[in-house]
Amino acid sequence: MIKSIFFIVIFCVGIVFFSFSALNKNAEHVKNRISLSLTHDNDTTQDKDTIKPKGLINKVIQPFKFNTNERIRVKKFLYKWNIKNTIAERDIKKIVTYDVQNEHARIKKMLQDRINKDSVNLAKVISKLKIDANAMKAELLAKIKLDSIKNKPHGDTAVNPITKPTNKEPVIADAGTSQMAQITDVKTRQQKINLVRRLFKAPIIVYNAKNPDSVRIEQLGVTHTAQVLGFYPNKSNSNITNFNFKLITTLVYSLNLIDGTPDESAINTSIINIAQKAGCNVTLSIYNNNKNEISKLLKSRDTSFIHKSITLLRRNNASGINFNFIGVDRNLRGYFVTFIRNLHNAYQKTPEHFKITISIPANDKSVGYDLVALDEFVQNFIIDYSVVPDAPGSLAPLNDGSNNSVETCFSFYLGTGIAASKFILGISYSGVAWINQPQKALPSIPYNKIRTNYSTAVVIYKKGESAAHIELDYKKTFIDIWYDNERTLGEKYEFALNHALGGIAIKNLGDDNGYGELQDELIDKFIKIDTCVTGIIVNKHTFISSLRDFIGLLFKSPCGQRINPTYSKNLGIINLCTIALLIVLVTVLFFQVKQKGDTCKYKRPLTSALIVLFALWSLVFLLWLFFWDKNV
Repeated sequence: MIKSIFFIVIFCVGIVFFSFSALNKNAEHVKNRISLSLTHDNDTTQDKDTIKPKGLINKVIQPFKFNTNERIRVKKFLYKWNIKNTIAERDIKKIVTYDVQNEHARIKKMLQDRINKDSVNLAKVISKLKIDANAMKAELLAKIKLDSIKNKPHGDTAVNPITKPTNKEPVIADAGTSQMAQITDVKTRQQKINLVRRLFKAPIIVYNAKNPDSVRIEQLGVTHTAQVLGFYPNKSNSNITNFNFKLITTLVYSLNLIDGTPDESAINTSIINIAQKAGCNVTLSIYNNNKNEISKLLKSRDTSFIHKSITLLRRNNASGINFNFIGVDRNLRGYFVTFIRNLHNAYQKTPEHFKITISIPANDKSVGYDLVALDEFVQNFIIDYSVVPDAPGSLAPLNDGSNNSVETCFSFYLGTGIAASKFILGISYSGVAWINQPQKALPSIPYNKIRTNYSTAVVIYKKGESAAHIELDYKKTFIDIWYDNERTLGEKYEFALNHALGGIAIKNLGDDNGYGELQDELIDKFIKIDTCVTGIIVNKHTFISSLRDFIGLLFKSPCGQRINPTYSKNLGIINLCTIALLIVLVTVLFFQVKQKGDTCKYKRPLTSALIVLFALWSLVFLLWLFFWDKNV
């Protein structure tokens, strides 16, 4: 009995010892198998431990293999999970592949249809462009052919000599003989001229009652639409002491400082004083026709001319200097630029900062002026049309196709890239006369002498020439006179305004003494009536009138203005209310953020409202300061 019990105890101890040993081995094995199963999810083979236990002992021990059982359970779970994911991934892949293929086919079909449609439209557009291009090409070739005929040099064509004055069978001047249409509303034009002449004497106060609530007090004055320069040489015999200098913006007083130093008696200071009292600027013009003297001045390194010119400009209270040299050629081109640069630098060091303008011949055949290099130092370029041309014809033809025409010259000068406002169209109030046999130019004739001596002559207008032309018997031959009257000057004034030029320059003042039509044309084109509101009389304080008065005062200085005290009071109330609202919004925003932090849904709208309200308060506060009666 005892032996049996002892045997049973030893048997049980052996079983327990064997079980613990097996558990330790199984634990290490499970650890390795789990790691291997996680890296190889598709491995479907079974380990020895997953085989069902055989024998009684293994069946008894199997429930106690906790690690082995857990490993088997995890592995089965991972296997099932892997199978499910593989099936789901395959299904999703099929669906996505199907949708992508269908979408690709749809997009491809849509693009193909669009390409086919656009190809048809593009073919139509190309066909239309080809037709238009052929038409434009034919038109351009015709125009080039016509321009080449017009611009053909005079020497290439035989000119039939004139044997008798065409004045015997004159061309009747009508609306078709000039580019500019005749003035139809003569009454309106004359009313403007009469009003401007009244405003030259003194401004006119007008009470304008546009509405029954208030009356606007307006002051009518005059202003210029562009610069109007008037040349006057110191050796002129014309008396311009009675000239209305309000017609021009600048008096250009011409004298010669090169051939000799003029004393004070050479300058008519009374004319300069009258022009300055009328509100004109004064520019001194240095003219010279002697090429040797000009070359000597430009090549000299002596600074005496600079000091002399500064002294003369200050003595006459002038704003600048003009150079009107005839004889600057290609050889003096660089010297002239250096001379102007040095003069400009010296003038900029003076408190007055004197300005420089240069007169340039209309057709600079000798290429003596480098405009691009001079642009930096020059305020204006005056394109001078007072020089007598080499062949009979107008001094300043508008667009007759010649190289001397206004349109041709300005096309060249504007093509340099210099601003159009820096160019000034220089015109002459004198006519050019040519004798037929022998053919030569006679001295220039002022406009007033042409009107006085040849008032019975028939005026001929040729299209494109834009000049008044008369033919007269002269001894055994005849002479031709070309000059500008109010009609042809109007065309050139329109050219200057339409091309945004800096203005015009008249050469010379006094050549039209005794006749007023040229001044009337100047008024019509370059003088405009300016209206300035000086005050408002409120008849009835309505909301509209108060608002209009309030807005009007915003654009005026508060000093010296009568301001309604209600503006300051009302603005002060609005100012206080705005400050109170700002305080309330700041308080609400502070507590909301403190309690809810960044999750506060009112944080952004409250911040935006505060910014807008602060900007509004700043505006109201400034308006209150502006209209505060104690600050006026």
